[in-house]
Amino acid sequence: MKTWRATVSQLAAITFLGTSATGGCVRRVQGSAEWNRRTAEDGVFVAVLDHLSAESHAERVLVRSRTSLGFVHAAAPDLFWKSFGESRVPNRAAVENFTRINQEPRSIERIGDTDSNVEVVADSVLSNLNGTDTRDLFGYWRRLRSRFGHGAIVVTLSRPGFDRERKEAVMVVSYACGSLCGAGYSVLLRRQAAGWSVARMVEMWVS
Repeated sequence: MKTWRATVSQLAAITFLGTSATGGCVRRVQGSAEWNRRTAEDGVFVAVLDHLSAESHAERVLVRSRTSLGFVHAAAPDLFWKSFGESRVPNRAAVENFTRINQEPRSIERIGDTDSNVEVVADSVLSNLNGTDTRDLFGYWRRLRSRFGHGAIVVTLSRPGFDRERKEAVMVVSYACGSLCGAGYSVLLRRQAAGWSVARMVEMWVS
């Protein structure tokens, strides 16, 4: 596992520019009594971003404007769910829903009521920071920090998958905080009376 993580860490540093714990904040579910998938996804996004922001101590969270699984999950999808351990493997229906729904990435226009300093940034804006050399990671982060501040991180969200009762959700999330700084997680969330909260967040790779 350590070897796999080390390999993933190196790949993450190289390919970031070209790729689009327990506990956590509880976010209230918005919308009408009739279930709305987009509203539910937005509620999950807020819960995950608040949790990630608190864990990373980020001053500013820049969210990519389009969902993505990322290359790591594509390379070894089963490892993301097995990482929870046999006693905590997510609901199978949620995992199947996750796999199906992420075949159709969605745009993210805005993030709802969050406790963090979150801003959705168009992929085109982030790509333009590459300059003429997409391999120049240090130059990319120099330009990003000049524009957004030194405490900013860039977050990529997948779409969440829900179980049939819509009480459990799974997703993957990753963030980058520098040319050799970042991490990726598999996330399990549960819906309580007050809203969605992160039940477990397992680190799958780190750079």
